[in-house]
Amino acid sequence: MDKWNEICFAINKLKERNSQEKYFQVEVEHIFEKLGWSRRKDEILSEYSIDSGVSQVRADIVLQDEQSKILVVELKRPNQPSQDKHIRQLSSYMKLLKLEYGLFIGDTLQLFYDDPNDKEEPIKIFETTFHENNNVGNEFIKLLEKQRFDREILQQFCEDLLEQETDKKIALALIEELKSDDGVSKILSYLREDLSNDYNENIVKNVLENLLVKVDSRNSNESFQKMIEPTNNSQEKVTYTTGDKLPIEIIPNDVDDFKRQFLELGYAKLCYHYKDGSVKEKIWNKRAFSENANLKANLRSRPEARKGKWKEMGIVKLVCKVDNL
Repeated sequence: MDKWNEICFAINKLKERNSQEKYFQVEVEHIFEKLGWSRRKDEILSEYSIDSGVSQVRADIVLQDEQSKILVVELKRPNQPSQDKHIRQLSSYMKLLKLEYGLFIGDTLQLFYDDPNDKEEPIKIFETTFHENNNVGNEFIKLLEKQRFDREILQQFCEDLLEQETDKKIALALIEELKSDDGVSKILSYLREDLSNDYNENIVKNVLENLLVKVDSRNSNESFQKMIEPTNNSQEKVTYTTGDKLPIEIIPNDVDDFKRQFLELGYAKLCYHYKDGSVKEKIWNKRAFSENANLKANLRSRPEARKGKWKEMGIVKLVCKVDNL
């Protein structure tokens, strides 16, 4: 916790003094040095120049090791709240450098994650404030310490949080859908579908005709708040199990085309390929899906595609298609 508290002390002092951004830049570089990275070894690259195609842009900090670049950092004085333009700038650096990780350091500490192999925009999956004895912040910086740094562990940390954030968004969208004017009819429709698997039509009809359904919800944002925090709160050691992703193929293979057709049609076909060569199909209704949703993250949120579950079930690939249904 000492390193985290020192970081908070340094940043909060700059905030109190309303220090200029150049002093903040130097202090953040010192913070990375405290975490074991070296400017002398070119592990901390300051004011890093990037070719954007038409001009040169400069990222505040790029962190790298002997293998390759790790993450890019965008800085704003800690007494200035982050704005959309700052995040867009960070996202553009991540895209230009083909980096999965971006840090925004200002009034808060924010981590952005991006898969360079898809067309999705980087997504904020972690945010915490600079206050002392903050277990969440302390756990996060342990992942960035040079001595224990592991790319696979950082990737798994991000994927775990991305999974939680995707679950949250899907759940909130479903809640809003079920709170709508036709929410009750949708609930009864889902119930009818489920009951029909085990009971005859007369039983299902009698149940639904004599059932009163009322839709209400508590403050969803508050109830989901903890979902975006890391699940490991140990102060001794951060451990995240690494694991392969389920291979996913989409048809059409262009993300934007897929989303457009999926939303127009209203459903897609999920084809689960198994080790024994068999293929099982399911229908995926669009329900809580929107044009801004992360397609791959939504697919990985399905029960069969969960981390560890797909291997346990003997699944080797998921093909999702909206054509030739």
